[in-house]
Amino acid sequence: MIRSEEKFPMSRKLLSVTGFMLLFGLLMVPFWGGSAQQAQAQVSLAPTSLFIFETGGIGELFVSNRSQIPQEVNVRFEFQFPTSDAEGNIRMTEGDEAIAAEWGLGEMVRVFPRRLVLQPGETQTLRVQVRPMRDRPDGMFFTRAIVSSNALQQDVGQQEAAEGIRTQINYILEQSIPVFYRRGSNTTGVDVERIEASRAEQGLNLLVHLQRTGNSPFMGTMGAQLFDMNGNQLAESSSSAFLYFDERRRMTLRHEDLPPGRYRVELWFETQRRDMASGNIVQAPRITHSTIVELP
Repeated sequence: MIRSEEKFPMSRKLLSVTGFMLLFGLLMVPFWGGSAQQAQAQVSLAPTSLFIFETGGIGELFVSNRSQIPQEVNVRFEFQFPTSDAEGNIRMTEGDEAIAAEWGLGEMVRVFPRRLVLQPGETQTLRVQVRPMRDRPDGMFFTRAIVSSNALQQDVGQQEAAEGIRTQINYILEQSIPVFYRRGSNTTGVDVERIEASRAEQGLNLLVHLQRTGNSPFMGTMGAQLFDMNGNQLAESSSSAFLYFDERRRMTLRHEDLPPGRYRVELWFETQRRDMASGNIVQAPRITHSTIVELP
């Protein structure tokens, strides 16, 4: 498997690798390294996050074949979203029927065309449409577009096997991107419930308990700064932030040899990201939170 899940705006997964021996008609599944990167580079998607607004109801997804052979492409939708476990590790959640019923796009989202063949170097525009959701409240609804691609194969029976055995490898690569639908008035924000601090070899580990406010996911950047009690900054860190619901996030403030004592930690959150246009992101005022932590 190959995963990147921005980290989940876009993810890739090597779904399967199949090969066949033409002479004997035997099915084989080889598992050796190095080939996954070749498969990964065949078809590219843009953008890596698709935003659709109620006023238009249609978005565009560009699919490009960067290989030297034709590629079969199929598109489907699945309700998935990133969340965190108790330790602040990010993972993908899928199959939650209750949340899907409230926030998923379900059968309201369609793509045209759903299946296509791309010739080498060809780019095609797919139209993603969300039908009007008049029975839903204001907010941002979401799903994921799963795009699978593989090299177009000739009929095995039409291929000639010379001098014994010929083996052909066929990779099926799955890539996924989030699809968001903005309906009505959208609001978002973050409340910091509490911060758990612990000493680490690199400095200070933070486990931040967060509550997402409003009716839309929070997308932006979060940062942390560490100060001594005299106001001197000792360390800082920042990362992209995406909060669909209440989450926990882990951060490390790197500083060697922190002596025991009390320190001030400041957190900040902004609805700005380098990989997303500000007009797509639900905006909120800059959010700050300060707390005192004590290290033994």
